[in-house]
Amino acid sequence: NEISVLSLLQNNPTLSASELTPSQTLNIRYDKSGSKPILVHAYTGAASDADVIKRLPYISILSVQNAARLQNGEVSQMGNRAPLLSAAKQYRVLPFLCIENTDEYGKYGENAVSQILASPDNTERFIESAINTAKSIGCGGIEVVLPLAADTDAYRFAELLLALEGVCEEQGLRLASPWLPFTDIAPHTLE
Repeated sequence: NEISVLSLLQNNPTLSASELTPSQTLNIRYDKSGSKPILVHAYTGAASDADVIKRLPYISILSVQNAARLQNGEVSQMGNRAPLLSAAKQYRVLPFLCIENTDEYGKYGENAVSQILASPDNTERFIESAINTAKSIGCGGIEVVLPLAADTDAYRFAELLLALEGVCEEQGLRLASPWLPFTDIAPHTLE
């Protein structure tokens, strides 16, 4: 039927190669005229790379966790995530470098943002290290998952995200953050 295996998997989310049976009904094509793409975002989390790779046909964006560490406000590469990043690209999934600040128990530390915002030099160092790390491991975007402490200056954090977005755009990267503060300077068009 001139269809790729990837398209067949995407058109049949419950399909499993081990469960194929003769005369089974499969969706070969959908009429996509006039339809808009729906971005489906997933995290690697605690799942094994093998489990994540099985799900790649069904997602658009993969936030790759445990690929970088945030230490003293600077982002650096951690571990080898190359096989997962390679598989994501093979399935046309856009890998994002997930930058988060968690302790050894998986609890978010809220002081990371304050440390990054403590001085313009810290902010610049964070942005530069985030961009360099994402590019060095082959990510197409950055996701900043840094929760805000109650006393965090939301305006300064919004300015940090806007500055990071500008540099990402210059470098051909995308930016996402679930912790976008509600301020009048942070446009709600950010992902």
